[in-house]
Amino acid sequence: MADTWTVLQSVSIVAIFICGFVGGLLAKIGRRFDFLNRILNLAAAGVLLAAGSIHLLPDSTAGLQDLNGIGDYPLAPLLAYSTFILLLIIHMLAEYFAAYAMKRFPGEDVSLITNSMEEGTVNAISWGLASSSPRRWVASIVLLIGLGFHSFLAGLSLGAQTKVGAVVDILGPILAHKTLAAVALGSSIVKAEAPNHVFYTLITLFALTTPLGVVAGVAVSQFSDDHVWAAACQALAAGTFIYVAVLEILPESLTAKKGLIKLVIQFVFMALGYGVMAMLAVWV
Repeated sequence: MADTWTVLQSVSIVAIFICGFVGGLLAKIGRRFDFLNRILNLAAAGVLLAAGSIHLLPDSTAGLQDLNGIGDYPLAPLLAYSTFILLLIIHMLAEYFAAYAMKRFPGEDVSLITNSMEEGTVNAISWGLASSSPRRWVASIVLLIGLGFHSFLAGLSLGAQTKVGAVVDILGPILAHKTLAAVALGSSIVKAEAPNHVFYTLITLFALTTPLGVVAGVAVSQFSDDHVWAAACQALAAGTFIYVAVLEILPESLTAKKGLIKLVIQFVFMALGYGVMAMLAVWV
């Protein structure tokens, strides 16, 4: 089992890095498939919601029940939604500093926190700025920090898991989110008209955030109670996944402006992602 776990974690690190890098390349080579991006994003939202609420939270609750001194206190939901609130605070601080940057570099037509899906960007905070504006660089860097932070948290929770089934629970949603988040970041960097070497440097840094989290999770688990540490990290991952689905993906991707048929298709893909991930709970 230890050998299987080691192989799976190693494969996870490589697969996550590839998804992060390829997602950035997809943003560079094509950004004009708006509706396809929406439905894929909504399917990913369903996957993340099911992973957080059906897989990770119950597993974390069970893992933390035996922790001495807490009795029946719902520690897993506390950790999960504290993570949710922390990520929301980071999001709002990013908005604040972006607004500050706009005041610092006045003179262009600006729309803060626009729905970048209109230009093919998936799951992103972006700003409609003139291509020569320094504020575009602020937007890209803020987005890199924000996406990188919860990517690191997700990797941390993955690295802390000691059971193959728990690794599988977390890995699928991470791969889906990593790819879509990389598309978002890549699109933001492309809009900033970054030179190729800057583009590839930033995308590589983002691709590395989750693998670094995995390595950190594995390292910390060697010096702590594996059972409790893994369960706590499952709660952190649950909060991260639910936050990404509810406050990043759904507001940006779900729209009724495309007509009733396309609205129904959007719900179908979201339900499909949720349903498939929920069915996996029978086996893992």
